[in-house]
Amino acid sequence: MIKHRIDKETQAAYICILPWVLGFIFILGCPFIITIILGFTRYDVFRPPSWVGMQNYVRMLADDEVFRKSIINTLYYSAFNVPISVIGSLLLAILVNNNLPGMNGFKTALYIPSITSGIAMAMLWMWIFDPGSGLVNMGMSNVPMWFQSASMVKPTMIIVKIVEIGGARMIRTSRNSNFLI
Repeated sequence: MIKHRIDKETQAAYICILPWVLGFIFILGCPFIITIILGFTRYDVFRPPSWVGMQNYVRMLADDEVFRKSIINTLYYSAFNVPISVIGSLLLAILVNNNLPGMNGFKTALYIPSITSGIAMAMLWMWIFDPGSGLVNMGMSNVPMWFQSASMVKPTMIIVKIVEIGGARMIRTSRNSNFLI
């Protein structure tokens, strides 16, 4: 019988990663597995689950109009947001790596949305797109009202998300280690 001895450094490493592993198992792993199992049952809070097999998924794919619309909306959002974000971050990273006058102020202005509170950013966007006194609607009187038109919801979400390209995504894209200096 071969005995494997673990040295003290390896034991210390296992002890250090143990909280993370336990957290992953109990906070992410267990709920994930339970969700998959409940997906094959008919379940509400007042009755115990009853096994229905693939019926939920068949009904979702065949009959659920909301599911289809959510998939279409997700594809639309991804088709615009992903390429614009990747290309925009790359271009901004290239721009900020140039030693142009005023670049430090430009870097700061680009990074501010990343460190601003989510609530503060939500309030700012509500002010910008406000139907009555918003900056966008005041400046573009012939364009449909942004928050009052269903057709403008997806473009508005894409615009709001694109503002984040100046933050951490641009820094990750940047090759320059002294980017924030």
